[in-house]
Amino acid sequence: MSTSLTSTSPQMLRWRFFLEIAALAGYFFAGWNMWGGAMSLVGAIVLPAFAGVVWSAFAVADDPTRQTRAPFPVSGRTRLAIELIILGGAFFAFLNAGLNFLGLLYAIALGAYFYFARDRFTWLQSVDKNGRPIED
Repeated sequence: MSTSLTSTSPQMLRWRFFLEIAALAGYFFAGWNMWGGAMSLVGAIVLPAFAGVVWSAFAVADDPTRQTRAPFPVSGRTRLAIELIILGGAFFAFLNAGLNFLGLLYAIALGAYFYFARDRFTWLQSVDKNGRPIED
């Protein structure tokens, strides 16, 4: 059994899932702290819901890290931008919510994931929306 970490290894898929859930939590807390009163609940629901919809709807066809097909296929570079914005934005969401220590822990976990998932980022930069190599 191989012990190498690739973006499709079970350990990395679990790590990525943890980061996705943590990002949604960050958006929840940021939404809760953005406004007062009933609008806090609206923000706490709308921000993570929007991030979740964008995350799940726009993906590369035949992405080896997904079990379902994307409703709206996008190029690998577009998906990479979505991942960087949603996952990276969660760090700022934690800070906006005043959860600086959690934001720091999240940023460390995210940075480590980005380091070990380099194969995924290389793949995303080289495929079109159908998962085929881009011809230069």
